[in-house]
Amino acid sequence: MKSIIKIFLLIILVILNIFVIEKIDVQKIEWSELFPKKEQQLPLQYLFCHTDGQTPLTQQTRQLLQKDLLVDAKKNIHLLLFDANRSKQLLHTLQCKARSGTVLVKEMLFEDFYKEIHFYTLYILPMTLLVLLFIIPLRLWLDILLEMALYTLLLMSVLKLSSFVINVASLLALLFLVIYSLTLINYIYSQKMDIKRLSFGIQISIIATIVSALFLLVSQFGLIHSFGAMLLVGLVVLYIYMTFRIYFIHYYEHRGHAYYFDVVYIAAFVQKYKFFFASFMLLLILGVMMQYKNLSVDLNIVNSLDTRAQTLQNVKKFEKYYIPSLLFVVEVEAKKSSFHNEVVVKKLIHLQTVLEKIIPGKILISIPTAFRKFKGMAKEQENPHLLAQFLLAYSFMHHDMELFSKDMKKSFIIAGVPMTLSSKQFIQLKNRIETLGKTQKDFSLHVRGKIADFDAFIKIFFQEIFTGILVTLLLTSLFFLFYCKNLFSSFVVVLSVVFSFSLLIASHILLHRPLTIATLMSVILYGGLVADSFIQLFICYKTKDFSCESSVLNPIFISNISILAFLFGMIFVGGLLGSFAFDMFILLGANLLFLLVFVPLLYKHYLKAYSD
Repeated sequence: MKSIIKIFLLIILVILNIFVIEKIDVQKIEWSELFPKKEQQLPLQYLFCHTDGQTPLTQQTRQLLQKDLLVDAKKNIHLLLFDANRSKQLLHTLQCKARSGTVLVKEMLFEDFYKEIHFYTLYILPMTLLVLLFIIPLRLWLDILLEMALYTLLLMSVLKLSSFVINVASLLALLFLVIYSLTLINYIYSQKMDIKRLSFGIQISIIATIVSALFLLVSQFGLIHSFGAMLLVGLVVLYIYMTFRIYFIHYYEHRGHAYYFDVVYIAAFVQKYKFFFASFMLLLILGVMMQYKNLSVDLNIVNSLDTRAQTLQNVKKFEKYYIPSLLFVVEVEAKKSSFHNEVVVKKLIHLQTVLEKIIPGKILISIPTAFRKFKGMAKEQENPHLLAQFLLAYSFMHHDMELFSKDMKKSFIIAGVPMTLSSKQFIQLKNRIETLGKTQKDFSLHVRGKIADFDAFIKIFFQEIFTGILVTLLLTSLFFLFYCKNLFSSFVVVLSVVFSFSLLIASHILLHRPLTIATLMSVILYGGLVADSFIQLFICYKTKDFSCESSVLNPIFISNISILAFLFGMIFVGGLLGSFAFDMFILLGANLLFLLVFVPLLYKHYLKAYSD
């Protein structure tokens, strides 16, 4: 009877959650918000539009534009420039046969993640929950789901009432928070500790994760900042809920309840072959790390999306048949003279022919390109004064886009490359262009736009990874040092993080997967989560009042296996969600292996049962 009532309550909570979720608006992230802010970037948003040649842009659409440039008359390709705050209205009213541009990245992200989260919540999540029934008794399973649903409803209500801004990164954090809440709720029902120690362990676990959320919050990457903001709010709500739950709701029906199996048997098996497991894992990591040169970083979010996303497929098709749609500018500065000099312009025309061989795309707008069009329209092809006539005509023309600086010392070449190039390719392109500039006697070359900053983005990426994890580790180590009153406990935690991080890098090298923005989120978040299992274990070690393997290892194992099961299902969804799940799965899985293999070796005198 109790189980039927609980199922009924669970259904009501799920319905209420769906009702509140539908009331929350999800905003889209702009391309420029994905990266750290740099000074050099294009001032306006842009979009390429292919018309059928008969249906021109409507008057309503033209009123939203700053500029409309016909970059390819044969293929009827328009380059539309507009203010960012008009992008939503423009995309709604624009009638294009095909379109492409970075402004569509927000559409890709939203479409990609919406499909991923929809597929995961409808199919994989229910299946994972059903699988947990094989290791968790039904009544305990229902109680945990009830509390997860209650926490989710509380969090959703806070978000709705506070008008919290939610985007795709926030949804990813929200999904993780719901899964993470299972871990702590499971501790409440399964631990044999007294209420004071249980509360202390859970609160420290959440606080350590909050520290990670703060590092994510101050990230220069917009996507990670949004993830950290949602994570911080969710953890604060979880802290309040868990504190209230432990001290004011005294319902512990399954207190210390046995699962369908005992982790002691697994631990005993691992300990029997401990040197084999330890040696194998260490040699594997060492061997793969020898191939560190094969490790790559790709911060282009487009390459993290599911290739099946319709908007991404449309962009790829546009770039294949029409024009590469990621714009950048090559700034050409005359060293000795100015572009008033016809000889300098001739050298610029020659320079562009060299650039066309370097750029894996197409030069769209430039003085040499404009001159070629002018020359094609002129009747006297061999007129020696043709260039002078062009420059004179150019000086009297109304320019939709300035291709010379006011002092005529600089000329601007606007080119397009595919949006799916990797960070490495962007950096190589920039280096090739700037290396070419160093060989020029008459010009210096500088690349402007987002692609020029990817080398700086990668430096920021590694700086945030190591800063976040080192500071989190320092704070966690100091806590264990003062709590356990020995340096050895802190050393064990640090060793666990080093082991997990090494296994993550090794897996990326072995599978030829680049590190992405999802990796940065995962690593910093893991820096806080690592304390979750250790604090429960060390509290047990400190008290020595009961058998650690029966009172602590079972809950730790079940909690970690549950999270790993949810993450494993996410990996197959693909896209940004799959990338995040893969990295978290490796990190948390490595941490669990460390707990089962290395910690008993290091704390041998505490775990005598394993040697029996």
